[in-house]
Amino acid sequence: MITQSINLNLIPGAVPPRIKVSQYDFGSRTLQFTLFNGTSPFTTASLTARIQGTKPDNKGFSYDATYNAGVVTADVTRQMTACAGAVICELVIVDGSNNELGTGNFILDVEAAALSEDTDISETEIPAIIDAAEANAERAEAAAELAEAASAHAPYIGDNEHWYVWDSDDEQYVDSGVDAKGDDGATIVSVEKTSTSGYIDTYTITMSDGTTSTFTVTNGTSTLPGGGTKGQVLTKKSGTTGDADWSSDLEEGMESLIDSTVGWTGKNLLENNATTTTTNGITFTVNSDGSVTVSTGAGGATADTFLTMHLISTGTTLVDGTLDGKNVVLSGCPSGGSTSTYWLQFYNYGGVNTARDFGEGSGAFTVDLDPVPNNSNIAIIIKSGQILTTPITFYPMIRLATVTDSTYEPYHKSVEECLEEKIGWGDVSGDVQKNMLPFRMTDKEDSGITFRQMSDGTVKVWGTATANTGCVICQFYDWNNKKLIDDPAVGKSVVLSGAPANASASTFYLNYYHYNGTNNISDYGNGTIPFTPSDNIASGPKHVQISVINGANLGTEQNPTIFKPMIRLASVEDPTYAPYVPSNSELYNKRIKTGTVTGTTGAGAGALRLGNLDDSSTIILEAHTKSLKNSNPLMCVPYTNEYGHWYVKVCTNDFSAALSTDVTVIYSYIEK
Repeated sequence: MITQSINLNLIPGAVPPRIKVSQYDFGSRTLQFTLFNGTSPFTTASLTARIQGTKPDNKGFSYDATYNAGVVTADVTRQMTACAGAVICELVIVDGSNNELGTGNFILDVEAAALSEDTDISETEIPAIIDAAEANAERAEAAAELAEAASAHAPYIGDNEHWYVWDSDDEQYVDSGVDAKGDDGATIVSVEKTSTSGYIDTYTITMSDGTTSTFTVTNGTSTLPGGGTKGQVLTKKSGTTGDADWSSDLEEGMESLIDSTVGWTGKNLLENNATTTTTNGITFTVNSDGSVTVSTGAGGATADTFLTMHLISTGTTLVDGTLDGKNVVLSGCPSGGSTSTYWLQFYNYGGVNTARDFGEGSGAFTVDLDPVPNNSNIAIIIKSGQILTTPITFYPMIRLATVTDSTYEPYHKSVEECLEEKIGWGDVSGDVQKNMLPFRMTDKEDSGITFRQMSDGTVKVWGTATANTGCVICQFYDWNNKKLIDDPAVGKSVVLSGAPANASASTFYLNYYHYNGTNNISDYGNGTIPFTPSDNIASGPKHVQISVINGANLGTEQNPTIFKPMIRLASVEDPTYAPYVPSNSELYNKRIKTGTVTGTTGAGAGALRLGNLDDSSTIILEAHTKSLKNSNPLMCVPYTNEYGHWYVKVCTNDFSAALSTDVTVIYSYIEK
């Protein structure tokens, strides 16, 4: 058995090895391939291999080979050498999922036999045949030796990325001058939008070789009013009605946002309030998009039947006046509508006038609800005897007469309705969060107890009380002006909660002092009963505080007692704590305020009291005054004294000049 060893590179592009074999040579020759991945041995384990190829007669073959740690062994078969000439072969490496991991090409150079297999042999030529056979054997052996020598010196890619081949005369590798890598391809330089037509944008791709190509992006399926497209921000100019008054300028639209959005609706102004029902042999199925599918049994409708979808008035009591004064069109009746079959109608849209749609729209009409028409409604009517075993579908819609497109669109709530649902539009003062107890506490240490408020409004308390003590969480009383500070819970039925579960009257608890001017109410761990705070402060200051009784132990700083003070509406049953968030009205009322004070500061640096402001309820933002004539500029420095009262120091910039005349200080502040 002759074994020929060949080095085979799995990277494409190399010069394929040529392996010399003789025609009809089989069963006596083994090919042994040592695999390389570039310049590195290919040694991946647990793979399989096969050899496949195409003979000069254009017929192919494929045989399994043996793979072992980067070495593939295969016997030369009869089909491999059946035809003389160059047989293009390929060695294929596959994994367990039959995925091809790599291939390497080689050429079986099949030398033609002197005597073909189908040649008749005469007895007188036997010596010649024997000689020819021996010669063929010798040539085959020589070819094997040449092939083995060639495979031992397989071409490789040098550092200069050229192919290097073996020079047998000089017995060394030489540079072939052939690049192993082709020319670099063109790369993308830029992708830019170069034009827009309607809702289609065209982008141009520019390559490094100067060539270009284009592609388009469609932003929607139809254009919108004012020439805008789906996917583009459009805003309605305030006080306008036509399509030409739409703008794609976001800034322009935002300037008139409030005026231009309140009251906006979708195309369909009809809110279908009907529900699926069966009556008089008719089944009305209200679909999710507001359309209504109608069907009957074989007996048909047993009576004239109305499905009321939207009430305008009950008697002469107005139920919904949103369509009043609008010039509209009613549409959505399927084909086949008539006064004897079925139709859509707006009953008594103004006085005793009724608009009907039999399948082509009602035509324009103006809704007039002053005075309120009697029993006005929008309904589907099915006449008695009508048989609808094949269901029909109504697409009820009321649209502005200026909207010419009658294609059905489901009803959507207006911006105004959405605002009312989300933030109580038109009733900002009633928009409060769950916890109505503001954070107005100052950390405190007294009688062995430390009170520390956290960022979420909860209060950590620890220590052992050496006397009765407490800490005010929220003061509702202005000591300087003797007046009530804003209390979000005034006039509301509320509950106070947040004391720990082990609170009691003899240890610690939460207390709302003088919530109605005279009475107190306390939470001992389970929340209070509902109560209503008032704005009465005749009997003393109102405030919420944590009270601690002498001798009570509230733990350590590492393991403190946690209070979660909260005042919530009594209608809110969930006692889970939520941090305080200012209501819309509180945020609106927290506007910057200003004041002035005039006085003589006397010799040297002096101070003026800023009204009756103190740091428990206000923050001074800025104070200033003009320079006195012929003097240095003046400085105004706000500060608080030990009682928390706000003052301002007024002096020259060197803190030394005497100010013997009155100065007026202008200051700005915000209430906490």
